[in-house]
Amino acid sequence: MRKMPFLITARQEKLAVTNIKMPGRKSWQIAIVAASLILIVLLEIYLRLTFGFGNPPLMISDPEIEYYFKPSSCYRRFGNKICINQYAMRSDELLDKARYDARVAVIGDSVVYGGALVDQANISTEILKQIYEKRDENLSVLNISAGSWGPANQFAYINRFGLFDSDAVFLVLGSQDMADVPVFSKNLGSDNPVRQPTSAISELVGRYVIPRTPVIKNILYDGPSGAKFNYTDADRVKLGALALERLLARLCAEDIPIVIFFHAEQQEIKRGIVPPLLQKIVSRQGKCDIRIDNMAKKMPSNVGDIYRDNIHLTALGQRLYANEMARLIDGMGLIHRPLPATAAPIRDNSPS
Repeated sequence: MRKMPFLITARQEKLAVTNIKMPGRKSWQIAIVAASLILIVLLEIYLRLTFGFGNPPLMISDPEIEYYFKPSSCYRRFGNKICINQYAMRSDELLDKARYDARVAVIGDSVVYGGALVDQANISTEILKQIYEKRDENLSVLNISAGSWGPANQFAYINRFGLFDSDAVFLVLGSQDMADVPVFSKNLGSDNPVRQPTSAISELVGRYVIPRTPVIKNILYDGPSGAKFNYTDADRVKLGALALERLLARLCAEDIPIVIFFHAEQQEIKRGIVPPLLQKIVSRQGKCDIRIDNMAKKMPSNVGDIYRDNIHLTALGQRLYANEMARLIDGMGLIHRPLPATAAPIRDNSPS
């Protein structure tokens, strides 16, 4: 009988199955490693493009100021724009005073800075500038601030760079600021990086995951280290009060109006009282033109729309402050000055 060419015997079928090579363990390991690398790269790209991780606003450590933002740098964090000018302010590049109708310096900490969760256009100093732009008036607004700055930091900054011929000063101050003492640490902590992280993933883990995981945080704490002194609470209050007196004395030397915006924490709003220590320090400044604006009295009933946590403001809260600043500026009569036909750029002695 003639054999059909397409018929396979049982023996041939067994041999064919036996000769099929299944992927070995090494091949699977290579595939897993390759897939993991692809996922890591995709996660890195996602974190950078979506949240701005891997490129945080950088600080410069300083023996007098403690730290300030790296000048002339822009970032995008959580979809929000952050731009620092040549004098380490979260403001436009500083130009000659003659270009403006008036200039106001707003001094503070993270409340004035606004943080990465508030876009540059929505911080109080930018909104204040926009209010006058809509009136066809040109107001220069300086945002002199950084997270956790207290009176000692602010005094050191102003003592070095001055107030840039400002016509008025607005100092935003909370009760906790009067007990703030710089530590001049070698390590400013993960919230104040002095160099770029190795990757977006490493920043996510080191700055956001570990600090929010108590067990890991206690083992791998990345807070300020190398402080020169350890202070008691009483020491902090005493030193903070002295620093505030020095700051106010320095501001008074400019012979311009000074307004202290007392920024109450959420838990302080119901009391609505300016700390007696602050009132006492202000009263000791003699004939200096200092007013205290108690912002606790200006808050709406629903403060949840104003605060994003116990201390910091939402974009709506920033607008509330800007409106109050504009009201005071109008009352001072700072605007309505003739604008010179020509103006030269400001002399550059900005921080390196």
